[in-house]
Amino acid sequence: MALLFNVSINMPKKKINAFEFKYEGQFNSLDALTVLHSQINFVTILKEIKDHKFPEINLSIDIKGVEKGSLDINHLIEVAAVTGMFVQDNYKYIKTIFTIFGDIIKLKKFLKSKKADEVKLVGDKVEIHLHGDNMVIHEDAFKIYQKSPVITNALANTSKTLAQEEQIDYVQVSEKGKKSNLLKIDKEDFELLGEENPYMSSTTDEQVLKDQILFIKKPNLFPDKNKRLVWEMIHRGRDIKAVILDADFKKQINEGLRIAQGDRLRAVLKVYYKLDERFNAYIESGKYDVIKVEEVIERTSETKFDFI
Repeated sequence: MALLFNVSINMPKKKINAFEFKYEGQFNSLDALTVLHSQINFVTILKEIKDHKFPEINLSIDIKGVEKGSLDINHLIEVAAVTGMFVQDNYKYIKTIFTIFGDIIKLKKFLKSKKADEVKLVGDKVEIHLHGDNMVIHEDAFKIYQKSPVITNALANTSKTLAQEEQIDYVQVSEKGKKSNLLKIDKEDFELLGEENPYMSSTTDEQVLKDQILFIKKPNLFPDKNKRLVWEMIHRGRDIKAVILDADFKKQINEGLRIAQGDRLRAVLKVYYKLDERFNAYIESGKYDVIKVEEVIERTSETKFDFI
């Protein structure tokens, strides 16, 4: 029996491109928590890939509804620019995100708990070598696998969720209407997803996020000499204190740049993580750096902010 999740992409002129999550196995029903937790982890991975590869867009994933008498659940994926304007080439973004997602799964299954012996750049792809074997994947799949604690934790949680369901033979994602699969996770691979990622063995990590919108709560326009410039801001709906590292921006402040509470910065933000050994998961450490301020947006300007 198969349990299908249909992930659809809203396109201009009502065109729909759907991606199908399929749970296949010998079962009449599945535990709701198993399905929901695995879907949450899959969505987390898609969002994280988007943040790394396409920080200039917002990706919203909504549940359209469950049809009566059906096990199909429709997810609508919509892509928009950070300003709120619709992105015309919607399909290209989503297809690339799913391609990277599939390659991360392939990479995890190939490397298991090992580091690659050699990595060669081949155009926009990389050739991964391990113990005489090799595979070719999207360059960003390897970069994200190396640096993202969010991906590592989501894969580990997926492993824990699926490995306990013996009835599931595999989970498969495909583009609806096409025979080829974007990714397939077989039963024998469920536990492999939870193996240690040696690239993430450190107790700390950091991520650089581009085009982040920071709402200014308390700017420090008169910093003490030789001391860090710390501002209180709101990022993704929570309060943070970030160190301003952008020398050009600090120079503008010293030259009289006018900034008020409620203005926003469009900036490159570095987020620091630490390993919580209780849960074997990376969590935000509370340390943030503003590396580059791209734009100051006055309070009167309209903007749309996507809570992730």
